[in-house]
This record gives sequence, C-alpha cells and structure tokens, in this order.
Amino acid sequence: MSFSYYNMRKHRRNFRNITGLTIEEFEKVVEKVRSGWEKLEKQKKCHGRR
Repeated sequence: MSFSYYNMRKHRRNFRNITGLTIEEFEKVVEKVRSGWEKLEKQKKCHGRR
C-alpha cells in the first residue's frame, strides 16, 4: 500500500493519524527542509542522467 500526499490530504483525519501532524503543520515542516532536501537529491544524481 502506498500513500501520496495529495491523496492523503483529502482525508485530514487519516493524515493526522499517520503523520502525527495536521496538514498545515506538515506544510510548515516541508518549507523548512525543502532547500536542504533538494540539495541532497541533486548530489545523488549521476552526471549525464536526468
């Protein structure tokens, strides 16, 4: 079973049960870590690959 953010967002109660956060709290966390996450993801990619 897999979960997507956009699907879980429709079910606020389940989202809270799974993550322990409200959607608003989760979005604040995402904004704080996004730049660092993207930087690490770029480092994982091999040159010449998309």
